Amino acid sequence: MPRPSSSLFLALLGSVASSIACTIPTTPPGDTILDKFSIVVQNPSIPTVHNKVMRFRANGDDEHLVLPPVGVATNDVLYLQNGRLIYNTIHAVIDLEYNDQDDTTKMFMTAREYHPSAVFKGEYACDPDTDELQIRLKLVSRLTDPPVLGGQIGIRDAVATLEFRYSPPGNTKINNEFMPVNMVIFRNGISPTGTATPPTSTAPPPTSTVVPTTTAPPPTTTVAPPTNTGVPTTPTSPVTVGDYDFVYCWAEPAAGRSFAAKSTAADDMTNEKCATFCAAYPYFGTQWSKECWCGTGPAGGGLAPLGECDYPCSGDASQLCGGSRRLSLYVNSALTGPQQPTTVGNYEYKGCVTDLQSSRTLTGDMLRSDDMTLETCATFCNGYTYFGTEWSTE
Repeated sequence: MPRPSSSLFLALLGSVASSIACTIPTTPPGDTILDKFSIVVQNPSIPTVHNKVMRFRANGDDEHLVLPPVGVATNDVLYLQNGRLIYNTIHAVIDLEYNDQDDTTKMFMTAREYHPSAVFKGEYACDPDTDELQIRLKLVSRLTDPPVLGGQIGIRDAVATLEFRYSPPGNTKINNEFMPVNMVIFRNGISPTGTATPPTSTAPPPTSTVVPTTTAPPPTTTVAPPTNTGVPTTPTSPVTVGDYDFVYCWAEPAAGRSFAAKSTAADDMTNEKCATFCAAYPYFGTQWSKECWCGTGPAGGGLAPLGECDYPCSGDASQLCGGSRRLSLYVNSALTGPQQPTTVGNYEYKGCVTDLQSSRTLTGDMLRSDDMTLETCATFCNGYTYFGTEWSTE
């Protein structure tokens, strides 16, 4: 039987999830899981990759993410902090080695900050093989400018190496060479059901100091939610607030505001309170611990280092509410309307440019059409270095 496409895979996941019996806790794990873990990938419809453990393959100071038989084991060395998947001083990014044939991009780990980060959140799910509770890492966004929400992590064979790749939302070029997977946390060097035990060191694997247990060992290390034992509790940005997803820390422009359609301030401000206040708008952001700003899209500014949003909310000290001229930014993708793709054919999105009243930024050929699309304009402008669309039809 041919392997199902990614859309069929998602549909099959939905039908399986509706019939399994494990109980999903009401409080999700969130975007910070500090007890170190390994990652196994799952897709029961593709035995080639199902229940295989993620490995590292060194490339200079970076680590490429691969599946066996290549690479070295990654037993309990990863953790999640504010949505970033981290190992020592490097973190997961999505960039480079773009494949135009299937519109996918490589995911790897690096210390360089200019590559777009991959942002994840933990969510509980049921193991498709055992029905036991597990924690999956769901991709929230790719932090390009502007950020791209959602997408799918998968595996692709690259010259006899099964490597991790990213497919953007709405990808129409995807083919059977891209194998979509779920990324699942497990610990203690214990393999998930149906796999061989990964290589271990001479030291015995950690015991109950990492994952709480009773006198009997747990059936699988993916069952127990992280406890962050021994790690101080610090404020974090919730990865979801109602219908909104966390984007990143956003810097205000030098003059004015990025989101100024509506605003309020309160001494008991929380991200939930701001989300309710901004419910009619696709974006909201909290700032200065007690300010709340709403908008339809950014009117300037840009991504800032995550650590610059470090002010606790005035109404809940366990949450972060921006910083000085910094917004903890959230988006409800159901309200955002049309999106700007990062690539159209051989062209890459560069930004929004304002034409001068007295002259045009682009002075080559021009086409006006009532059924204008980005693809139509790209085809018309083939041979030019740049193309741009405006007024919906030009």
